[in-house]
Amino acid sequence: MYILRRIIFFAMMSVSFCANAWNINDFGREISSPMTQESARNVFIVGASTTFITNYFLRDSIVYPLRKTMTKSNRLGDADEPIELAGRDVPNGIYFLSMLGLGYFGEKDSDDQKRYYENAEVMFKATTYAALVTTILKYTIREKRPNGPNRNSFPSGHTTTAFAFASVVGARHPLYYGIPAYALAALVGVQRMNSDSHYLQDVLAGATVGTAFGLGINSLYDKSSENKNITFSMIPISHNGFFASGRYSF
Repeated sequence: MYILRRIIFFAMMSVSFCANAWNINDFGREISSPMTQESARNVFIVGASTTFITNYFLRDSIVYPLRKTMTKSNRLGDADEPIELAGRDVPNGIYFLSMLGLGYFGEKDSDDQKRYYENAEVMFKATTYAALVTTILKYTIREKRPNGPNRNSFPSGHTTTAFAFASVVGARHPLYYGIPAYALAALVGVQRMNSDSHYLQDVLAGATVGTAFGLGINSLYDKSSENKNITFSMIPISHNGFFASGRYSF
């Protein structure tokens, strides 16, 4: 069911982009932003290097002992399910819809309205590209999960979208919003290991992909001097559920 939901998600994403006169140049700039934008590139290089070292050199000394320690008991208690939900694109969707609402009901043609719409678009694109890359990696690498036979462990999708959310909030809002967002994303990563759904390297890779796209897409928007009308298509962005679908132009 996971792969079916993702196929539907990306298909509707493609239709949405085509409807908005999105073109291949946009895709090229945005999908490569983790390597072309300096702040994102630094995160990507450090994160990818750390993931590689952890995966190939620290399995016996750190990864497996950590798994054993974390799965002995449910250390998160009743907070486990709410934290897991935070990795299912829920904060991303709430932020996206909130920014659209603030823009729609705000002062027309004001700088604030444009900023709200831009916030929504950056969150949408960062989450989309990060989820796309993670899904491709999952079904290319085919790493077996620690708690079952499914071969879609690497990278962690929950952690990817959680860090995409955190990096966008951290980049576009004051520190007192960014710190809690990153803390929540880190908790999602902990929850994925605590539930024995992922290894440490899966979580590190997810955090790297999500953060790199959040910072990369944001950097592209910060550098752009173009004022443009923004059109959104509200599409399914949850792993297990779907938000209502509709098309809105501003």
